[in-house]
Amino acid sequence: MSKAAISMAILLGTISGAPKTAPAQKNATLTTADMPGAANAVGATGKKQPSLSVKHKAKGTKAAGTAKAGAHQPVISPIPAHGFTVTPMPPEVAKAWAAQWAESDRQLKKARSLYEAGDLTGAEQACFAAVGATPPAPNGQKLRPPASIAFLLGDIYLRQGKYQKALACYLPASQRAWRAGGVNLDAALCYARLGNDKMARRFYSDKVLLQYRAFQKGGLPGTSNRRSLEASILLARGMNAFISGRKQAAFENLDAAGKLAPSNELIAYYSGMSLVHMHRYAESAPYFRRAAQLGHGKRAANAKGMASAAEHMNGQSPTRAMAR
Repeated sequence: MSKAAISMAILLGTISGAPKTAPAQKNATLTTADMPGAANAVGATGKKQPSLSVKHKAKGTKAAGTAKAGAHQPVISPIPAHGFTVTPMPPEVAKAWAAQWAESDRQLKKARSLYEAGDLTGAEQACFAAVGATPPAPNGQKLRPPASIAFLLGDIYLRQGKYQKALACYLPASQRAWRAGGVNLDAALCYARLGNDKMARRFYSDKVLLQYRAFQKGGLPGTSNRRSLEASILLARGMNAFISGRKQAAFENLDAAGKLAPSNELIAYYSGMSLVHMHRYAESAPYFRRAAQLGHGKRAANAKGMASAAEHMNGQSPTRAMAR
């Protein structure tokens, strides 16, 4: 293996594992009635859509987990200040309850497929169908729809440029994570594109990028103006997607960041790397050439080698071509 290939392998090793501080995860739940698709929302079909508004869980209430068909599952009934009463769930109730959850999951998977295919209207309708299929708790209390539905709706509205609607999805669903980590990249991007720099900075911090050892403060786009702020947010979203294996999402965010900060070496380099990981080798060459021109040191040398290999590798990975 050549020195350039070894150097690149070392560099990739600095970001391929878990970051020093894990990014905020999308793991909270819907907590507000102020969501798109409320009780009177009408979709493209003209039909009333299921509401995303929910009743708050009573203090001391714990909803039972998803039941398996035919099995007795506990029904947890609240007793304020005294704990819970557990009674068995009849098998027929458990079977119906599980079937409703299965339908909700099916609709959510359908929504994701439609989103990835570019059918945003169909994806939105499938999201509302998933909400409508969400069953109540066995004790009759209305459950909160999964946060995954809210995040997908937010992604749909973000892609459509409906930033206020996207915020109405992202903010409630990630409230806990934002309070814990102080960062919400989805909300930050929406506010940046709405021209609200103050709120965008409230939900963004360079610490998201500085947790990766390959990144240094001086190499980031910064937040001094609107273009650099949005570029930083997109770079952070792109790196989070890159680390988690969502290479297409990584490239989309990084490529958008590069249009706002075309002189940033890091953005160009990792745009190329995201294409390499999708086996789109020939497309990666211009990004590596730009990174080589903008950068210095080992990463610039690696970028130069990757660009050359991508142009002459005859279908094989540039990392293998560099090693020959």
